[in-house]
Amino acid sequence: MRLITTLMSKPSFIFIFLTFVIVTKSKCQIPDVNGQKEFMHNPMQPQTLIQVMDSIYQWSWDTTPLTIYYNSKKTINMVYDSHNNLISHLNLITYGTTIWGTTDQYFYTYDATNKLANKIRQTWTNNAWKTFYQNTYAYNSNNDTTSKLDQVWNSITGLWENDYQYIYTYDSTNNLTSLEWIWWYYPNVIYRQYLYAYDANNNLAHDLFQTAFNGGSWGIHQQDTFIYNTNNNLISKFNQSWNGSSWDSSYLYTNTYDANNNLINELKQWWQDSVWANQYQSIYTYDVNNNRISKRDQIPWSPMWRTTDLYT
Repeated sequence: MRLITTLMSKPSFIFIFLTFVIVTKSKCQIPDVNGQKEFMHNPMQPQTLIQVMDSIYQWSWDTTPLTIYYNSKKTINMVYDSHNNLISHLNLITYGTTIWGTTDQYFYTYDATNKLANKIRQTWTNNAWKTFYQNTYAYNSNNDTTSKLDQVWNSITGLWENDYQYIYTYDSTNNLTSLEWIWWYYPNVIYRQYLYAYDANNNLAHDLFQTAFNGGSWGIHQQDTFIYNTNNNLISKFNQSWNGSSWDSSYLYTNTYDANNNLINELKQWWQDSVWANQYQSIYTYDVNNNRISKRDQIPWSPMWRTTDLYT
């Protein structure tokens, strides 16, 4: 069993703040991977509290002995415009040494309402900056993202070539209803589409995943069905796969909550030999202020559960 504390559980971050600026914030409802509809802030939108930083440090810890080790990263030379929008920064990395190496730099531009319009990445290659990738964003009148286009720079032709595009549509209550993903895998074009439906409380109730090839007809792959309790907490997510003529059960998530609506147990089961077989569970505990203080991951270990990870 691994005991993982807050200090050593994941790559740690240090932020050096220069000042804080209060601005407005826009949000839209986007379903997350487990079906909980969360309010995702558009990445192009200014935050309610902008943390204006001059550098960011990130590292991983080795507990024996307590040392910084692989893939330590830092972001420096962070430059902002008059609206406190980040317009450029430089990234460096070290692989377990004290020598920092330059990796890449980013440049950002914004529209008249301070939404991110374009992001360009350059890589440090053979002691020179090489333009590599760009993202271009479009929005509707509600400030929702309607398109994100990813392009790769062709240094031979001197032109941007399409790589991926994401097209978003929304309903009248600002719920995401479809996401179309286009991949220019030359000479072919592959399409993926996610369709979302909601209940009367704007909770994600159903999603459908399908694909198409070179503009052909859509082929169904998977669907998820979500159920909530009276407090609008997600209590189950049921996944099914299409076999060509009917739906096959795949997996089931079941969530349990306490009287304060805190998630205390998450159980995942696979459909196996016509029965639901346990795959893993996560157990959560909270303090008197409803702050999560631990997460325990367990796997089936007949006849009981065996703890694999503990986060505190």
